[in-house]
Amino acid sequence: MFRKPEGIGTCPRNKTTAASCGVSHAESKDMRKVLTETIRRRLKAAVVLLSALVFVLMLAPAGSHAGWERQNPVSQGKDLNGIWGSGANDAFAVGSGGTILHYNDTSWSTMPSGTTDDLYGVWGNTTKGFWGNVVDYIFAVGSNGTILHYNGTAWTAMSSGTTDDLMGVWGSGPDDIFAVGYNADGHGKILHYNGTVWTT
Repeated sequence: MFRKPEGIGTCPRNKTTAASCGVSHAESKDMRKVLTETIRRRLKAAVVLLSALVFVLMLAPAGSHAGWERQNPVSQGKDLNGIWGSGANDAFAVGSGGTILHYNDTSWSTMPSGTTDDLYGVWGNTTKGFWGNVVDYIFAVGSNGTILHYNGTAWTAMSSGTTDDLMGVWGSGPDDIFAVGYNADGHGKILHYNGTVWTT
């Protein structure tokens, strides 16, 4: 349930518009902003919790009854917002201030991201090529339209064509990837990557 934003009145059920309810246009916009921010925060918390749960289940051996174990990745003092891994020895966590951490089954280490923008989502795939080489396509997204790509060696910035905040990323392959977020008015934003460019 959403709590009623402070300072915003109630409206009888038979009144369907802000004007018929005695609410000014500015108050109506304020209410939309508060509700949008509340939804954004709850969605972010749900995504982080679900990502962490999936990651823990992925690491637990079949039939294991192991419980949660606290890990202190690196004393870097930043919030972590998203996590993705291809296995027990290859996981990435992203967070505020451009934070990217990598786990190798033994310890967490920081990775240079080349950005100070907050990062909210990370997703990728790691496959073995024909000659046994590992092909990485991992993407991280964040505030101000930030999209980063990891090629197995380094993270590089990509042009997203937007300054809207991007909260999540997912794809079915290296040429079919989606990033989602919202703009300053709270309207949703969806970008698609075809292997060459990102488009709305």
